[in-house]
Amino acid sequence: MKTLMPITLLLILLSSCSSSISQNIVKGPVLIEEKTLPDFTFKDQFGNSKTIDGSIEKLIFAFDEDPAHAVNDFLATKPASFLKDNKTLFIADISAAPGIIRKMFILPGIKKYEYSVLIFTDEEEAAPFREGVKTEQLIVVSLNNKTISSIKTINPTTEEVKKLFLEK
Repeated sequence: MKTLMPITLLLILLSSCSSSISQNIVKGPVLIEEKTLPDFTFKDQFGNSKTIDGSIEKLIFAFDEDPAHAVNDFLATKPASFLKDNKTLFIADISAAPGIIRKMFILPGIKKYEYSVLIFTDEEEAAPFREGVKTEQLIVVSLNNKTISSIKTINPTTEEVKKLFLEK
């Protein structure tokens, strides 16, 4: 038992360290109207890479837990292809959570979703996207060929998320 305790503690410490190496270097703030988005590659909850291209018309950013839950609650009622069919990407920032919490609880929870959730796991990568926005709200970015045509800040409720897709 005495031997297991130090080994267990070491494993916990090692797993809580962020193993995410910054894949993108972007200067902020990024979310500014009429600015063209930089080439930035996100990974989803399954490790698949996705770069924002000209076909994407809407980005929904959740930089906090409540906004993320509002989007996930809405998407739980939709088919897995809903975001793709609506040319939308959902991006959640989980970088503020300690590494061990991300690995043991957040990522396994997100992996249960059938739709793609692009995630920030590195605070340095997320920072330019967070800069100048109300992180406790949902940030909705409308795009026209990767250029930001509008930015909306909405309350993090399922009803408000639903309204986003009623507007066309």
